[in-house]
Amino acid sequence: MKLLLLILLTPIFTFAQVVGNGSGITTDTQAGIVFREVPIEGTPFVNPIYKEGETIINGNSKTKALMRYNAYYDSIELLDENGVSRKLLRRKSIEANFDGKTYKIFNYSEAGKVREAYFNPLNEGEIMLLFRPKKLFVQAEKPEDGYDKYDPPTYKDVSSYFIRTGDSPATKTKLSKKQILKHLNKNIAEVKKYMAMEKLDLKKESDVIKLIDYYNSLVPHSSDNGT
Repeated sequence: MKLLLLILLTPIFTFAQVVGNGSGITTDTQAGIVFREVPIEGTPFVNPIYKEGETIINGNSKTKALMRYNAYYDSIELLDENGVSRKLLRRKSIEANFDGKTYKIFNYSEAGKVREAYFNPLNEGEIMLLFRPKKLFVQAEKPEDGYDKYDPPTYKDVSSYFIRTGDSPATKTKLSKKQILKHLNKNIAEVKKYMAMEKLDLKKESDVIKLIDYYNSLVPHSSDNGT
């Protein structure tokens, strides 16, 4: 398979220019990007097929278009009315809904630093479970001799889950009883009773969401307790 690999022409990947009147969209040319064709196994996209969706800017619907998510470059790609690929500006005030998912910018903590990235929020409330779709590019491995198999360059899926408490940066987590319960540190007796009653398996995304929603119903929001 041959895929288009994005190569930066400038040292900083920037989306400073905007097409249209506050549309929050930019073109590849304006972003300082060119395309080079190289053989790569896999795809940088969550789903390479464009899906109907809409952008939401400051809570208001702004643009409807065909969209897809590039999990390697952490960018949302749109097709305009002329079939030209454009990219959505990375702004917290801008989110996109397509393919049954919401893509929204959140802060997260990694290696002692606070960064920003796109996440799929999986629930609402004081405690949120977030999914970060992410792929890495793995270089080809040359065989040591003529008998070893050649491993082509590929896009590796390294997607992960995060938990966000209030307005604090999200932190990475695994779907496990130990990892999830350490974030639900209030009303723990009621939480464990609910887990047992509902026979929840915290290795399953749907059960984790169910437990967090229950926990949120027990714990008042930070805005309600003056913090």
